[in-house]
Amino acid sequence: MFQKLKPHLKWAIPLAVIVILGLVFLIGQNPKVISATVSPEVVLISTSTGQTPVEFNLKLKSKVPVMSVSLKTLGTNTTTALKVSLAKQADGSFTGSTKIPLEWLKTPQTITFGLNINGIKTSSKLRFAITDIPVILPPDPGEEGKKTLEGIDSDHDGIRDDLQREMVFMYPNNDEVRRILRAMVKKEQDIITTTGDHEHFKGLMKEYFAFRHCYEYQVFRSQREMSDNTNGDILWYMGQNTAERKKLIEANQYKATPFGSTINFGSEACTQPQVQGQY
Repeated sequence: MFQKLKPHLKWAIPLAVIVILGLVFLIGQNPKVISATVSPEVVLISTSTGQTPVEFNLKLKSKVPVMSVSLKTLGTNTTTALKVSLAKQADGSFTGSTKIPLEWLKTPQTITFGLNINGIKTSSKLRFAITDIPVILPPDPGEEGKKTLEGIDSDHDGIRDDLQREMVFMYPNNDEVRRILRAMVKKEQDIITTTGDHEHFKGLMKEYFAFRHCYEYQVFRSQREMSDNTNGDILWYMGQNTAERKKLIEANQYKATPFGSTINFGSEACTQPQVQGQY
């Protein structure tokens, strides 16, 4: 076959095959993403006529060149993929930027993206929250936030950064609910980090459930609408996400026993003295 080709084309076909196989190999390698964070992770509602650029940093560990990065929406009917422009930094990381479509910015919502590198889907996910009011989101504390009982509270508002961040993504469209949840998780944090007798922990547990009932009423309005695993449950278990935190909250709940709460699920849930004016 090669005998019939012109001399300068003899190596063209095998060379092309080698190049193609090399590209297939490179693209087939799924780069391991050490971390992929978005900063800022909260995109505010925009009334402008243009698109809003979002810049973020990517820390990549890969033996293959990073030729392209894109974000694809997950968990929605929207299948839009956002192209990411990359700029490599001196430390080997990348600064990426993309533009959020204007129509997305008109409605408070949380949009979750899957990260694709070289056209290959990775396990990393990025979230953008479009909020009803301006929000300053603290940085993700990661594993550092698990080293102490108190965790990391960079803005010193009494709420761990990991919990504060999660509330924004849970309810980007409802600041009142976020305020109730902030008050609720403060009580859980006090159950973990403070010391006291039966009366001390009984009071904290009663206050926690007062805010919990208020939150559930604000979100669901009726018990029939409640799911078996609400965001309140998720935050409760996030609050005790280390062995030491879990051990203490179980011990201090035991110290609080027995106790009862007069707070009901109904419309009065947010007007009780333990709740009213405190969130």
